[in-house]
Amino acid sequence: MAAMLPRVARLIALTLLAACAAPDIEPQTGTWTYQDVTLTQNSCKDAPSSTPDGEFELTRLSATRFTIDADALENALDCSRDGDTFTCDETLLAKFPFSDMDAELLITVEVTGTLTSSQRITADEIIRQSCTGADCAAVIAAQALTLPCEYSFSFTGAAN
Repeated sequence: MAAMLPRVARLIALTLLAACAAPDIEPQTGTWTYQDVTLTQNSCKDAPSSTPDGEFELTRLSATRFTIDADALENALDCSRDGDTFTCDETLLAKFPFSDMDAELLITVEVTGTLTSSQRITADEIIRQSCTGADCAAVIAAQALTLPCEYSFSFTGAAN
């Protein structure tokens, strides 16, 4: 019985410690800046057509959702949180129609990351390029494109 007491005391201490753990980090709403941007992967033939840079707006919608918006985005990224990790669903970054052809180049972006504080994130951004339309094969051949393809960046973001 005496040997069991220290185990029970340790179990109670661990339970209390878990209950007192720090709450989830809440990202600060406002203007943030891209920092430490590094190209980590590129399966496209050419250099990436866009690089995360400048500033973006982060808007907290609830305890588990926020958006990221930037000038380069066609639509704001819709992001969901689970603890301190987050995922921003793939969304349209840009589209480019080819004149006189039934083909359109689509560029989408998806972001996953971690909140390291209320004013700092670390993240990975995946940008995908694809073509849609009946004339895509002709456009890909004429433009010497490698589609579909994707490239990725790692970056940090800091609230201003």
